Amino acid sequence: MAFDGFITKAIVSELKEVLIGAKVNKVFQPTKTEVVLDLYHNGTHSSLLLCSHPEFCRICLTTHTKPNPQNAYHFCMLLRKYLVGAKIIHISNFDLERTIELQFECYNELNDIVIRKLFVEIMSRQSNIILTNENNVIIDTMKHFDNPVRELLPAHTYTFTPITKKSFIHESFEDFSKTIQNKEEDFRKFIYPSSKSLYRF
Repeated sequence: MAFDGFITKAIVSELKEVLIGAKVNKVFQPTKTEVVLDLYHNGTHSSLLLCSHPEFCRICLTTHTKPNPQNAYHFCMLLRKYLVGAKIIHISNFDLERTIELQFECYNELNDIVIRKLFVEIMSRQSNIILTNENNVIIDTMKHFDNPVRELLPAHTYTFTPITKKSFIHESFEDFSKTIQNKEEDFRKFIYPSSKSLYRF
């Protein structure tokens, strides 16, 4: 199943219903591309899987367990330092974009309440998991990217992937119909996901 904008929106909606208020009990990283947050909420434990694998990128609740490496990955140790004991206060994604934002209420070294954010980008080979502070300054990322468009590196400001397509969510039916009628291409090209599509579906 393709993890497109519709699926992302639906999963975010479901996660908000069950995970808001949940506390991070443990953090695991069984593989280089997978992070599992062990959460405790209303007397029950649940596991949230965050995966940046190029082919199987996703975010979902899971009951499947995997063995963890003897020596934890650096990114796992970082998440343990900053997120263990934190409470999930918000889950969202913008429009139909495949970037999920999880906001956590945490305590810093001075025992002050701060906000930290975990961005999960579900974008095939560009999939990534990014930890930032409340001002979107990157603490670290699972994968480091340094290119002219976006620098996903520690101490840099996190920015969303540039949006070049229209979204039909805020488009009226009349405007949508006019756009389609003005195009000579097959209507199906605007329905199914395509890099050449005008609309994001």
